[in-house]
Amino acid sequence: MVDVEKLRKVKQCIDSLAEGLNPFTGQPLPEEDIVNDVRVSRSLFLASAFLQEQMQGKTEKKNGKKQAFRLSLEERDRVEFSSRPISASELARRMNNAAGAQDCKKITYRQITDWLVEVGMLKLVENVAGTQRRPTESGKKMGISVESRIGQSGPYQVVLYSAEAQRFIVDNVDAIMAFALDKEKGAQRNL
Repeated sequence: MVDVEKLRKVKQCIDSLAEGLNPFTGQPLPEEDIVNDVRVSRSLFLASAFLQEQMQGKTEKKNGKKQAFRLSLEERDRVEFSSRPISASELARRMNNAAGAQDCKKITYRQITDWLVEVGMLKLVENVAGTQRRPTESGKKMGISVESRIGQSGPYQVVLYSAEAQRFIVDNVDAIMAFALDKEKGAQRNL
């Protein structure tokens, strides 16, 4: 049997590296370090998600609860990407439509945007409307933008995701769900 505490420590180390941090000091690694390569970072997030699944086991299925959202490689190919930028809620809807599993929870725009804040693509900004998410410089380079619109209550701004950003999010869905699960468990511990 695998020691869950050892897996948890390995996962924390992988998570730190995936975020471009030294796992022992918490300090940012140099930009030219190999872990800052997008492909390596994605692979580390995927490994982290796999470890999370191993630690979680099959308890949710045994309890009759819905499992966490998942999207197979085949289902990822079925996600309808838009050449025009779309919102995170629209992308979440498209991902949920592509998912074939009926025993899974749905992914939410909040899970997507919380993870994007965590990996430094979005930042939280305080203004008169409250706390809002806005793209960082790396988010803008990925294709995340803000557009002003006019609604029933007047003007507002919406964060939009280009086709490249949409693909980045879908490619990292396992990491998004692992982060959401960790966040959910942390919230439950604090109750």
